[in-house]
This record gives sequence, C-alpha cells and structure tokens, in this order.
Amino acid sequence: MAWLKFKKTYRSPCRLGIAVFFLIFLLSGCVVTQQTKDFVVTSAGLGDTSASLAARYLGDSSYGPIIEEFNQTSLFWPGRQLVVPLNLNRGGLYKDGYQVVPVLVYHGFTRDQSSKKMFVRQQDFEQQMRFLQDQGYTVVSLDRLYDFIELKKPLPAKSVVITIDDGWCSLYEIAYPILKRYGYPATVFLYTDFISKEKCLNWQQLREMAENGVDIQSHTRSHQNLNGPNETESFSRYFSSVRKEIEEAEQTIETKLGDRPRFLAYPYGAYNDLVIAYLQKRGYRGGVTVTRAANPFFVDPFKVNRSVIYGHYSLNDFKRNLVVFQRRDL
Repeated sequence: MAWLKFKKTYRSPCRLGIAVFFLIFLLSGCVVTQQTKDFVVTSAGLGDTSASLAARYLGDSSYGPIIEEFNQTSLFWPGRQLVVPLNLNRGGLYKDGYQVVPVLVYHGFTRDQSSKKMFVRQQDFEQQMRFLQDQGYTVVSLDRLYDFIELKKPLPAKSVVITIDDGWCSLYEIAYPILKRYGYPATVFLYTDFISKEKCLNWQQLREMAENGVDIQSHTRSHQNLNGPNETESFSRYFSSVRKEIEEAEQTIETKLGDRPRFLAYPYGAYNDLVIAYLQKRGYRGGVTVTRAANPFFVDPFKVNRSVIYGHYSLNDFKRNLVVFQRRDL
C-alpha cells in the first residue's frame, strides 16, 4: 500500500523532480538559519562532522571538539540543527574559575607487571587511554597547548597532553600502537646519547613515529642535571656543559629527523633562570618540568607542569591527574 501511495503521490515527473531537488538540497550542505556576532545557527549537511563544521565556520578543523561540547553531541546527521559559537574563549577564563590542562608524562612500558617504578604495564596504559576516550577528554598536541598559553587558540574544556620521556624501545613496541589506535598525538622527549643503545629506540623507529603524529623533542644530550654547577665545577665549565647538552641534542635531532626542537624537557625537572634564558636565546617555544599540576593559560611557558604516571598507579590514581578546571571566584 505504501508503494501504491508513493506512485500516486509522485506519478507526475515534475513533482518527483521537485521532491528529489529538495532532498538533495537538504543533504548536500549546511543551511544557516540565523547568525549573530557570537553564534551561527545552522543545520548539518550530508557527511558533515564537527571538524568540517569547525573548518567552515571557525577556519580551523581542530575546533571540532568545541562544537561538540557546545551542542552536547558528536553526531551530526543531515538536517540536524546546531549552534556554532563564534566568540571563542581563548584563555578558558570564567566567572567561577579557569580552565587548566594536565600534561601527563610516561617513561617506559612493559607487557607484564614490573618492579620498575617508571614502567607502565601495557594493560594499564590501554585502560588509561580508553578512559580518556570514554570520559570525553580531547588529547591535544603540545603545540596546541602552547597556542592556548599564548592566547592564540582556545582548547576543548577537557583537554589533556601526553608526553613520553627518554626513548625506551617499549614506547615503539607497546605505547605507539595504542596511541595510533586511539588517534592520540603525543610528544616524545629523548636524550640523544640514549638512542640506538640496547633496549632503546633507533632513528628509523623515530622517523616512522614522527611521520605518524608523534612529535619528537629534546631531553638534552645525556640527561645531565642542568640546575647549577656541582661542587667541583667552575661556572664557566658549567655553562659550557649546558650549551653542549642543549646544542648537540638539538643538532642531532635536526640532522636525523629534519626538524629542529621547539621544546625541552628538563632532565629530572631541574632548571634555573640561566637555562631558561639560553633556551629563549636559541628560539625555543618552551620548557617542561615534572611538577605535578595542571596548566592554566597564564603558566610560564618555560615552566609548564607535568604529572608523572607511575607503573603502580591504579585507575583512580590516574584520574586524580586529570583536573581540567580550577574553581575561583573571579
């Protein structure tokens, strides 16, 4: 009966053509129904995603999660009405507080339980990455965090950064496939003297990862503590050593991978004003520590906090490092 009704309704080729035209119009693209200086009210077209909508209205596909947050959905079927905010909050500052961004730092990984404090079991790392996905966190690159710190671009409300230090081969064997599966960017801070030794990454593996969403940055040449001369070292010798640690690692990474480092992870989280001034002179964008705290937009770009994730952590321990908002009466 439904087919007979369809034939009766659209027996005229003209009527059928009009119906097909409106169907194509509905499915082919967004229709803006209202626009102010702060919002666009529109309806999604065929194949639209939050990324394509962000590219169209905000000029940057990476703002997609912000549209998802605003509309409380990640599903954009043809004809669905939604609102695109145009006045983006670049610093995450609100009347009741401000946004903060946790930066997680891992070191090594293992397939089974390990007595090494710095090595996270594969099953636990998988569980942590799945938790981020299930709970609506957006994993962003370190460069995106610095765009936020420099008030260039906003970040989704539940943003988090993943970093991995040193250069153990377990990164390539265990963590890298998991990161790829979830589509998460990550930054690896390596100290160059460590590379190609036993149980360490090699340059071929690093090149492969660099071509697939992993950012390679500096952790100095030999992982030397940079925070001041030791008891038997003159200031001149100490400063010469600092220069060597930074410059040689920088040159090696650029020669092997083609990109000069923009960030440095201080070995042991130790730094001083001289080290920061020298990094600034060398054109670095920032430096990262191992101070356990999340980062507001007003954090010092050369003192960005990171929270170490240890191998013995439970999922609840992991959750405690994911603070994304600091309440304050402003």
